[in-house]
Amino acid sequence: NRSSDLRRWFRIKGDVLFYYKTPTDSAEQGYIPLAGSELVRLPIDPKTPERHMFEIAAGERKVLAHHHESFLLYADTNEEMESWIGVLNRIIREPRGGGMFGRSIGLTLREEAKHVGKGLIPVVMEKTILFLRERGLNEVGLFRLPGNQVRVTALRESFDKGENPTLIASEDNHTVASLLKLYLRQLPEPLIPYEYYDMFLGAARVLEKDESKGVQQVTKQFKFIPKANFDLLKFLCRFLNEIQQHSDVNKMTLGNLATVFGPNILSPQKSDPHSLMESTNLMAHLTKSMISKHDVVFPPTEDEGSFLRDSPVDAASFVPRKDKAAQQSRTLGPRSTIQDVLSLSDGRTAFGGDFRARKASAPSSTGGSFIGEEDERRGSSEPPSGSLSEADVVSNLEAERERAQMLEKEIGRLEGELERERRARRVWEERYAQEVSHREDAERHSNDLRKQLDAFCASLDKAS
Repeated sequence: NRSSDLRRWFRIKGDVLFYYKTPTDSAEQGYIPLAGSELVRLPIDPKTPERHMFEIAAGERKVLAHHHESFLLYADTNEEMESWIGVLNRIIREPRGGGMFGRSIGLTLREEAKHVGKGLIPVVMEKTILFLRERGLNEVGLFRLPGNQVRVTALRESFDKGENPTLIASEDNHTVASLLKLYLRQLPEPLIPYEYYDMFLGAARVLEKDESKGVQQVTKQFKFIPKANFDLLKFLCRFLNEIQQHSDVNKMTLGNLATVFGPNILSPQKSDPHSLMESTNLMAHLTKSMISKHDVVFPPTEDEGSFLRDSPVDAASFVPRKDKAAQQSRTLGPRSTIQDVLSLSDGRTAFGGDFRARKASAPSSTGGSFIGEEDERRGSSEPPSGSLSEADVVSNLEAERERAQMLEKEIGRLEGELERERRARRVWEERYAQEVSHREDAERHSNDLRKQLDAFCASLDKAS
């Protein structure tokens, strides 16, 4: 009932959203339990275009609170609404192993350990990097050109729901790269947290003057940042070094990679334009050094385990494994395909269906590993075969059908935008023609006035 819409102030306590009449009230007017709920974005009402609305629906519950099946909320801007949805979704999905986008790396790893096995980097980074290492190293403009935003959003939603989606072989490299960048961009802090910004900026100044001393200084500073951040940064820089080694084909040089990933690695929490201009070159130089000299900046350690939950593609290029016998007993070879990797890590073939085929119960078939140790849940099951069952074929067809539908929707959206642009262009052309016509009329009027003035001046001369 829009006539009764009132502005309320909200506070989150645990998994409950309380609302108040004023910001200073201590007694809440009501509450909305978030556990088991679902968020639904609503289309903008033409009558109230300034309202960006979403609904908190009962979901698994029959009712939420106060006998309501749903609550309708709206924000003043789309950015504010998306910010709220992101925060609420992390709370709703966290018990199911989801909500990783926008959550700290350490918390994500702790939650994933309960559902998909222990690892040193988040699942979304593991899967996207493995995919791109196998398929995208020679992709021109990787990380510079955008992917399919509809697909990126769908994959993000699937990861956020804890579904642990499979990246199918036909996935677009730019889409997977966009998903990786989106995860890093939405972290609460850069990989080097804000509180260590000044320390690393000082090390970057030393690096600019003396490379050898600067690298030593940077390596020392890494002892202070959280281990989860350090592990992900180490893994990322080694991967980016592989990207730049193919720059003659993919055109992604060290400078290009530093431009793309630098702000996600090191940036100030607050800065004025002058100090930001002064530090930009230092941050770029530091990022390039961490990528090109990753083996010096991130030296391998004897006690570190595999970054990945299962045997990775060419794991030796990332990190040494202590259990050589376990490594050799793996069914994956040193250059196994990404389908093999994803088959082992997901407990299903990479062609077994689209991203929505992963259910909440799927983690029970996912192995976790430390330094080559097999997860007990995997037992002695045989690796998935390369053949496809009838159910897999049907699932593949459904995935392709949905992909075609998404492409059709995207084409429709782009055609709509193109038509709006055409209409806007026609309006501007009409306005331009009107302006030209007005200018010509003004010039004619000015000429007439000038002639009249000349005639008047001539008549004055005669009269005198």
